[in-house]
Amino acid sequence: MSGFRDTWRLRRPFGDIEIELHPASVDPAVREASLRELRHLVDDFKYHQPQARQVLLEVYARMRGLPANTARSDASELDAGSPRGDAIGQEIITAANAGIILARRREVRSVAIPLDTPSQAVLGPDSSTKHVYTVYVVDDTGAPVAGAKLTVEIAGDKQDMTTDGSGRVTVDKTVSDTGTVTLTNAAELVDKLWPQWAKSLADKPFPGDQITQAVVTQPIAPLKAPADWFVTLVLTRPPIWRVRMVGMVFDGDKCFLLPQALDGIKSVIAMHQAHPAARVLIVGHEGGDEVEGSVDLALGRAKILADYLTSKPDDWMTWFGSDKTDRARWGVREVQLMLSALPGPGGKPFYDGSSPGVMDDRTVAALKAFQTANGLTADGKLGHTHGAREAVHVDRGHLARGGRDAGRARVHRA
Repeated sequence: MSGFRDTWRLRRPFGDIEIELHPASVDPAVREASLRELRHLVDDFKYHQPQARQVLLEVYARMRGLPANTARSDASELDAGSPRGDAIGQEIITAANAGIILARRREVRSVAIPLDTPSQAVLGPDSSTKHVYTVYVVDDTGAPVAGAKLTVEIAGDKQDMTTDGSGRVTVDKTVSDTGTVTLTNAAELVDKLWPQWAKSLADKPFPGDQITQAVVTQPIAPLKAPADWFVTLVLTRPPIWRVRMVGMVFDGDKCFLLPQALDGIKSVIAMHQAHPAARVLIVGHEGGDEVEGSVDLALGRAKILADYLTSKPDDWMTWFGSDKTDRARWGVREVQLMLSALPGPGGKPFYDGSSPGVMDDRTVAALKAFQTANGLTADGKLGHTHGAREAVHVDRGHLARGGRDAGRARVHRA
């Protein structure tokens, strides 16, 4: 396949495909069949099927007036998801819509068909009066999804159906129409799909005449289901967003969250408010030179942040307890740090200054001001559990409320 040409031929399992550039004329029915073939070829192109990639790159080069060998040299970084691969595939489909490219099946030969392959996927549209509508639901590893609840509407007739272990539902009709399919229980499927997301993405093209990929945690638009087509819905895992908190977030050998960590925490909160259905995984770290052996610092730090993000001040209270070692226990310094981060009635922090951990006059005054502002007994003492609890209350910083995982954060040690 060297040099320029106007036709190409690919050998395919169910008959060879001939691609023609700038055909004389294309009627609508032929154009629709051509689009179906080219969509399959574009999928093969993105998933690095060598012949499909080579031929479609030559077609693309011919359309653009580029040397064919130059097109082949650009074959890297074209896999599924790459901007260049998507752009080339979209340009080929756009050209097919405009009648610039035509793909035809030219040859049929005997092949071995797996027993579970739907007949319409092999034989094409049924020539009898019966028409078959098939919907196939899979996850992004290629595994069928059982229990997907679908509302299928064809020619005004609406049916509620549920996929079985094969991930499929099938409707037989005597009318040829384009139906609509709506997934109604996407939120319920998230927990079922969660274990699958630890696996690698599918490395083969998904089967079907029409393939729609949709993030399962986001709204999914109804699918179009033409008669005698094999329509595939791929439920993909949600994207992962990461916030890395750097700098002095904790004191050495302690789990107390320092005020300078608040900017990074605000980034976490803002990201979760933009994606309220997301689950949060917090990974804690500890330094190699930290010596506190009575607690797991990495896990404790992750949990402290989770308690802050989910507004659980009671869990912070345990760190003031007598069961903690002198080195790990929270005390006057931690209260000074909290008061320095909390704005008073005039907008200024209750406590302004260094935090040496000494109960001096300035600390007593700050405590009294805080207690007065919160309706507590203004005695300037730390002995009131309720007052300490109010000091660690975090109404100003929490994960988005209302999502299915609002207020939930998983913790993990590095």
